[in-house]
Amino acid sequence: MAATSGTASAAATRILALSGDVAFGSVNVGATGTQTLTLSNTGNAALTWTNVVFASASGSVFTRDTTAGVIAAGRSQTVTLTFAPVEARSYSTTLTVTSDATSGTSTAAVTALSESVARPPMLPSTAAVYRGPGACTGCAEALATLLQQAGFATRFVGPEDLSRDATFEGISLYAQPGGDDTMSVYRAVGPQRWPAVVTRIQRFVRGGGHYLGVCLGGFLAARWMDDPETIPALQLVSGTADYYTQTPRPYRQDQVIPVFWLSPPATRFVYFQEGPTFNVPGATILARYENGTPAVVVTTYGAGRVGLSGVHLEATSDWYASYHLNDPDGPDGDLGLKLIGALSTDR
Repeated sequence: MAATSGTASAAATRILALSGDVAFGSVNVGATGTQTLTLSNTGNAALTWTNVVFASASGSVFTRDTTAGVIAAGRSQTVTLTFAPVEARSYSTTLTVTSDATSGTSTAAVTALSESVARPPMLPSTAAVYRGPGACTGCAEALATLLQQAGFATRFVGPEDLSRDATFEGISLYAQPGGDDTMSVYRAVGPQRWPAVVTRIQRFVRGGGHYLGVCLGGFLAARWMDDPETIPALQLVSGTADYYTQTPRPYRQDQVIPVFWLSPPATRFVYFQEGPTFNVPGATILARYENGTPAVVVTTYGAGRVGLSGVHLEATSDWYASYHLNDPDGPDGDLGLKLIGALSTDR
């Protein structure tokens, strides 16, 4: 009798396992917390998962960054979970991973506690304006004048002030004017103190404060310094701030360029020098450059708001005279006031 050859194939298994700390602990209202969920496949075949779903009303404050994927046998994949509380109380929910797993664990209990932010009373119309290394001559003063026209009391702060919590007490807005480059501000603050300054400004805005960034200040709000792109900037927006270079003269030169203001629709000529254009998902666009890219935007960060302008709406007549420039439709302070109004509608 002839011997039979071959063996039966093993049945495909897709075994899902969940791991990671999904207890968020205490997170202040207006702030966010993150935890990492790990999805593992201990089976012998690729596992396809299609969603992470949070149950119950508390689930609305929990989100995830990835919603689907394929996990090879013996491999894992991570998902970042975010908790953004809207009121001070305890939260709990259950997350469920939907997949084609043949066995394993697909649910996990998620817990968190939210507390109110203990902040000193704010003077609702007080702004701190950066004046120091990195800010161009007259930029801080012109921006302060514009803020005063909008009804703010103003005071100037330098790089050493940014290292003090007291600098952000009793104010509702922090303004970063135009200037040389982001690294000038970074060097003035100092590499050792910079991470704490970033955290301090983020905490101020996230807790309900406002950030106004013009030109250099717009670059500084992004995730990375404009050069080199290896040092974290203030990270107040999730998108990018890139040089707008499609200008009549070399973009590094002081000049007057047109921008299109969206509401009410109007083209205005404004002062420009090496400013950014913004790619910020979810932001409200107030004005666009000639090529259609955003020139002035307002967005949110936690419970606060961020207003960014790649053009100098605060420019005074002496700026134009210094470079023999002519603005066909006159000063643009009214547009600057419109930006400040859009930024501080909740103050």
